[in-house]
Amino acid sequence: MNKKKKISLLVAAISAAAFAAPGYAAKFNAGETEVTLGGYAKFDVSYNDPGLAVSGTVVSPSVGRKVSQGADATIDMSARESRIWLKTSTETDAGTLNTHIEGDFYGTAGNEIVSNSNSFRIRHAYGSMNGILMGQTWSTFMDLAGLGEMLDFTQHASVIFVRQAQVRYTQSLENGKLMLAAENPNTLATDNNNIPDLVARYDANSRDKRSHASAALLVRQLKNASDDDKIGAALSLTGKFKIGSNGDDLRVQLNHGALGRYMGLAAHAASKGAGATFDTLDSTGASIAYKHVWGKGVRSTLMLAATDAETGTTLKGVQSVHANIVWDVTKQVRMGVEVQRKSYDFHAEGVADVDLDRIQFSTRYLF
Repeated sequence: MNKKKKISLLVAAISAAAFAAPGYAAKFNAGETEVTLGGYAKFDVSYNDPGLAVSGTVVSPSVGRKVSQGADATIDMSARESRIWLKTSTETDAGTLNTHIEGDFYGTAGNEIVSNSNSFRIRHAYGSMNGILMGQTWSTFMDLAGLGEMLDFTQHASVIFVRQAQVRYTQSLENGKLMLAAENPNTLATDNNNIPDLVARYDANSRDKRSHASAALLVRQLKNASDDDKIGAALSLTGKFKIGSNGDDLRVQLNHGALGRYMGLAAHAASKGAGATFDTLDSTGASIAYKHVWGKGVRSTLMLAATDAETGTTLKGVQSVHANIVWDVTKQVRMGVEVQRKSYDFHAEGVADVDLDRIQFSTRYLF
């Protein structure tokens, strides 16, 4: 056996051992690069009343608009949230280079007749070095502290929730950081923007790490199919506050402005009219969540959220209530059950408002 083949077999053996190691992820070195592989397998089952004519594990506002009040309840099962990620860290002469690539199976949906096949899709794919990030990840306008711990993949009604390609600069400060970004633009109905979405965000943490606050400003170009355009702006304020000593916390968020697709999975438009009447359309959203720790590995979150939009859009507002109990059976296995109510209110006369009640059970197997 030649020397090159022996080295290859040794590398393969070391890699296999690393991938078999217990814990959240497999770690191994490839030359000067540290590689981490991880992810999870996820099972969800939801009971939806009234029933949904589409997959019941993702209930976005576009799905909520199609709910037929009084329809028979439905049950839906899915493993589409399962995901895989790969991270690397490499020391270079110019600094530490980090990369992150991640995907799940919420790409193109297959049917539920035989194979339940669903395509893999990109979630994150970016590199960062010396405070500069380029690639696709969470919008800089989005503070993850505003999410709360929920089983519902589509989150609460007023959530700021966008992933997109961007260039971001982060400057660390004492007890906080400043972020500036230029991000991929889109005006919901069209994709003809010629100015990137611009975001500035400041995060601050108390010295004792018990409170966190974030303020984000979004300035964006809005265009329609006729190339009418306006400049819109939006603001998002987020806070997270630890309560007591057992892990409880309170999370609040307030959003306002030409939010459009940035809030509530595109619940409301950010513009209206055409020609001389083309203008920005403001919406407002607020949420409050309380997490209570019952004991080791067991906790609950109660979250209330609502949105409201100006006349000029079909959907006036969305309200949501989520209450759950989550149990970490082990560090790798998490189970939970969540009750949800989502209500959709419409401006138009003759369009019935919709209330959707859901019960969701989830199990996640982390590796």
